[in-house]
Amino acid sequence: MIEKIENRVKINIKGIYVGRKSVEKRKIINQKEVENYMSTLGISSFYPEDHDFLETSIKFNSAEIVIIAIGSSKFNLSMCRPRTKIICLTPMSYVEHSGPVAIMLRQLCSIFELDLCFCSCDIIGEAKGLDSDIKININSLNVALKQLGII
Repeated sequence: MIEKIENRVKINIKGIYVGRKSVEKRKIINQKEVENYMSTLGISSFYPEDHDFLETSIKFNSAEIVIIAIGSSKFNLSMCRPRTKIICLTPMSYVEHSGPVAIMLRQLCSIFELDLCFCSCDIIGEAKGLDSDIKININSLNVALKQLGII
């Protein structure tokens, strides 16, 4: 599998924003706005559920920047090259309260030598915490992008 990935990697991908399509919870309320903004930075939208494992692995391995919402996409980070820049979008205060998924993500990024930055997002709707829908604040996202030297 690793050989197949290495033979098809396209190093020229600046970055991917890993969106969410058909989810019951943890929706990104302003996903279209975020996708449009990311495209102005040369970062393309990517939906793992639309691709097989090999294509997803190649995409993650090819990207210099990966932007994900906290959740199962974190496991695809194992396919990234060392020093890939990762921005993880989380519900407000989740990281500050040592959420277990954030701890796991920190460990994964440490093991694979990935540069990690968290971006807190506004919680929208009735569900609070990890299962809440979120709205990404572009200004907060810019802070994370600057912190990693992307903009």
